[in-house]
Amino acid sequence: MSGQKVTYARITTREFDRLKRSARITEGLENRVRSELNRQRAHLEREFQTRINQLNQRHQQQQQMINNLNSTMQDIERDFQRKFHQQAQQHRRDIENLNSMIDREVEHINQRLDSQREEYQTMIQEQGEILNNRIDREVDFINQRLDAQRAEYQALIQEQGIILNNKIEAIQKSIEAKEQNQKNQAIEWLKNAQDALKLVDTYNHKKFAPNEYDELMQRLKLVETNIANGNYEISNLQNIWMDPYKLRAKLEQLENEWNLYFELATTSNAKLLATCEATKIVDIVFDTEEGDTTLKADINYWTNGKLESFINEAKKIENKLNNSEELEVKDLKELIQTSTTLKEQVISLVEEAKERIISSQKRVEIAQTILESLEERGFEYIDDCYEGDDQREAFRLKLANSLDEEVVTIITPQDSVTNKIDIHFFDKSVSETERRARLKNMLEHLREDGVECDIPQCVEGTENQARGDERVRDFQKAKIQRTR
Repeated sequence: MSGQKVTYARITTREFDRLKRSARITEGLENRVRSELNRQRAHLEREFQTRINQLNQRHQQQQQMINNLNSTMQDIERDFQRKFHQQAQQHRRDIENLNSMIDREVEHINQRLDSQREEYQTMIQEQGEILNNRIDREVDFINQRLDAQRAEYQALIQEQGIILNNKIEAIQKSIEAKEQNQKNQAIEWLKNAQDALKLVDTYNHKKFAPNEYDELMQRLKLVETNIANGNYEISNLQNIWMDPYKLRAKLEQLENEWNLYFELATTSNAKLLATCEATKIVDIVFDTEEGDTTLKADINYWTNGKLESFINEAKKIENKLNNSEELEVKDLKELIQTSTTLKEQVISLVEEAKERIISSQKRVEIAQTILESLEERGFEYIDDCYEGDDQREAFRLKLANSLDEEVVTIITPQDSVTNKIDIHFFDKSVSETERRARLKNMLEHLREDGVECDIPQCVEGTENQARGDERVRDFQKAKIQRTR
């Protein structure tokens, strides 16, 4: 016999599904996401334009350098410039296509949030697979395009290698016509190689191909020493002259690849931030017997700070992107993966908040049902409150009868559908039979309301205590305390 009982009450699947269907997200969230994205896009476009301007400045610098070359070298360089320009244009189209793909995905956000979320009624494991498949498809699309771009650059390098080999004979004849002795020919080839290497130096070779530029410089210095010592190896010089072109093609490919991932990482994180901003406060309409009731749901509050933690993660990613010089392609890939995953999790927070709101309201309804069942046995309402005055926490109900006997019920959430119910009896005439009758009547009422309960048990350690825990009777204290 004990004055303190405990049971676990679970909302039936049918009832919980009905409650979720009765709550819907109002329209307008998609427009808020779009508006926030547009606000951020102006900043992003300025950032991207700065990088385009840097590329244009490099192109202009290279053009000035090319103008100082001999006519044969100018023809070769202009051919290279044309091929690189074509690749750069394809790179821009790739970015536009990928960003369009990302933009189209925004259109699905409002639809997903406005729907009845049938997908969330399936198993969590299945949802994880759906999310991972969506992310994998997006990442695979990016990687497939970049694989194709790498192949294009490799083809360009091979093609230019053949062209350069064919040009060597023409250049050699031009040099021979200009310079009669082997020394002067070697010096002319050295100058051509030096000019080609100067063009390489206009790239960020320290980031994308560390040490390769320095190795070419060392080879050229060795050739200079050999020429000074009377060693004129024309064939060796011709090979050295070709290597800067190969390195430039490599740098073009690596830089375009990095820029593509950088823009995708930046855009993906902007989308994450926009989604966070748009989901801070969401209007949820609940169908009630009195009509529709709209609640402005603070998503961060109802998810115990999860939205704020996602915002902090997005800001960390943003900070890394603002200091991007140290980032490699693998780092950018990881940031894309992270922001894409977080974005999906942010969207799911709205559903999580809705379920917690339903659970909170259900605790009140359970308390109301308990009140009605005990009123049939002579009890009247005295007080109620959420612990800590927090709707996410346990709900308390106090009842009393004409004999000044009290019953305090504490309904504590365990998960979305399960609540722990602690019942404390403060009787003057101790009767376990009466308590069992009260509990039986209570459980019958709860079952009628779609709540399944275990058989109430005495709390371990209280079996010989006729009354409940006196501390739970102080509702004023309960209103300022937090259970979690």
